[in-house]
Amino acid sequence: MKSTSEIILDCVISKIKDGDILDISMSKIANLADIGKSTIYEYFDSKEDMVYSAICKLIDDYLNRWLSCSMELDFYDCYCEHMESALDISEECGIFESIFRSTNISRMKNSNFDKFVESKLLMMYTRLLNISNKGVEEGILNYGSQPKEKKFIILSLLQGVLLNYIAKKTDISKEEMIKMTYDSILKIVNN
Repeated sequence: MKSTSEIILDCVISKIKDGDILDISMSKIANLADIGKSTIYEYFDSKEDMVYSAICKLIDDYLNRWLSCSMELDFYDCYCEHMESALDISEECGIFESIFRSTNISRMKNSNFDKFVESKLLMMYTRLLNISNKGVEEGILNYGSQPKEKKFIILSLLQGVLLNYIAKKTDISKEEMIKMTYDSILKIVNN
């Protein structure tokens, strides 16, 4: 059975996923959770605290799902599994771009949230580095004399692919996109 705080966060996450982040209020969440508004204040100091907590939970859930992809596969299959998962997650949580562009949300300062996001980005970067190292160990990737620059270009490529996929700015299938980015990475790294 879920705790009251979990039920509250699930209601906020539902609103976030529906693209209604600016329409979140303590009263609306209380109605969705079928609790009194004062009950929310037993768990969260403010609407901002509640929204940040929900976003952190959502990020944790998505990151844990992505990190559950196997590292025991060969480089190509490992890359494909992680990329497919990233595309699926990006499509599901495409609302994050608008969350951080939103004037109400982006002006809120929360150093704990900034530290949280930074730690999650480090976990993602470490995983990507481990996948890349797998490609080097298998002799598929050869960064040569410019590993730092090439890794930056690859991360930028992947970020651009994910953003374009979220925005549906391409009619390329997910499978084609995974293959295309894999081939592009090989060209960047091995040239």
